[in-house]
Amino acid sequence: MDPERAQYITSPIETNSINERKNLLDKKLDLISLFYANKKYQEVKDVKTEYTFHEALKDYTMIVGRIKRILSGLDGFSFAQHREKLDSFFKSFFEQLDSLYEEEGFNLEKILKLIEVAKSSIKQYLGVEDLKRIEPRESDERKQEHELVYCEDIASIGGSEDGRWSGLKKIGFSKFSKLTEVHIHDFYRTDEDRIGLESLRSYFEKIALHIVDESPDTAVVVGASWLLSTPIARKMGFIKIPGEDDSDEEKVKRGERTRKENDPSTWMQFIDKDGQINRKRFDKFCETGEIPFKSVKAYIPVEEFLRRYLPAPRRGEVVLKVLREDHEVIEDEMNKIGNTFKQDWNNLLKDFAKHEAGTEGVELPQSFIDNPNTQKFLDLLEHADREIVISFLREMYSKKISGKEFDKYKVGKYEIMNGLGMKISNRKYVEKKVVIE
Repeated sequence: MDPERAQYITSPIETNSINERKNLLDKKLDLISLFYANKKYQEVKDVKTEYTFHEALKDYTMIVGRIKRILSGLDGFSFAQHREKLDSFFKSFFEQLDSLYEEEGFNLEKILKLIEVAKSSIKQYLGVEDLKRIEPRESDERKQEHELVYCEDIASIGGSEDGRWSGLKKIGFSKFSKLTEVHIHDFYRTDEDRIGLESLRSYFEKIALHIVDESPDTAVVVGASWLLSTPIARKMGFIKIPGEDDSDEEKVKRGERTRKENDPSTWMQFIDKDGQINRKRFDKFCETGEIPFKSVKAYIPVEEFLRRYLPAPRRGEVVLKVLREDHEVIEDEMNKIGNTFKQDWNNLLKDFAKHEAGTEGVELPQSFIDNPNTQKFLDLLEHADREIVISFLREMYSKKISGKEFDKYKVGKYEIMNGLGMKISNRKYVEKKVVIE
């Protein structure tokens, strides 16, 4: 790294604004990660000749996530509904990036310019430049600004073999297993005076209560952080997911993807407690070309987590929910019913367009509600909830909303529909009583 860049990266940030400090730190971390991505690109390409620089950018920096983050919080925006355009946008961006690298090598100035163009043009490309940004709720602001540790419930591991938590399937968890992920914020943005096992324990106790009271179907508590590659991980009870320490060369030889180090937790180690670049770790990076601590994905089975962290007043018998042995069969059946229902719905809208176009005030036909396929779908619900769904369908019909757009209309006004979805999902679970001593 040239001395001028290194001096910029380590120069003190002088601002009292948390947001401004974060933006400046992001730019510095992007520079560090770009140098690292270039180094890793050269290494991986030696054993995987088809490897491209844009893949290294995706695998070893947070830049793609930062570009996408511009879209987060836009009122009415859905990533799922813009998937094709997003793929097209990034395909073009990656092609330009690879072409630039092929012609000029690691020309940092031009690479940075290309990234800035992508950031400034993505909203216009997707046609969402007029959407307003939703102001974060007060509780979210408090969580982001002051809480050192918080948790996020994740609906499932998912079926992708290179997904964020796919390694858990190799040790016996189902792709449908629900996760509770622990996140650790930047220290300088919190109200903490110091980080230690005791302060972490107090947060973990809150997470244990959250699981028992609100997420009893959690199968495993997970975390991804550079802290989990230090001895503190063992003291907290976290176990590394198998394969986390394998080298890129080992992974490539097995035909697997190279290790991804694009998680924000990887780069947070370069920020010190005062919100400055950690000079000692940065100097070590410049000297060795390697990140001082790797970000590790690790886990604790939920029962073990509760035995470690459930507060004493709540210990004793707790009721958890575990996946039934035939949960995959149940999931397949529910998916078939749901897909058939959506197909019938879209056919209903097509019939309306053919025969009743221009007719005002047409209500949802009772024949659709009485349709055996619709009744199978309604049978997934508790009896008291069926009228809520029928009411939802009637309004969707009045607006002529297709099945694939239902999720957009579940948000906000139809928030209750998400709760019904959770009730349907409960069919895959049975209760399990556990004694936490």
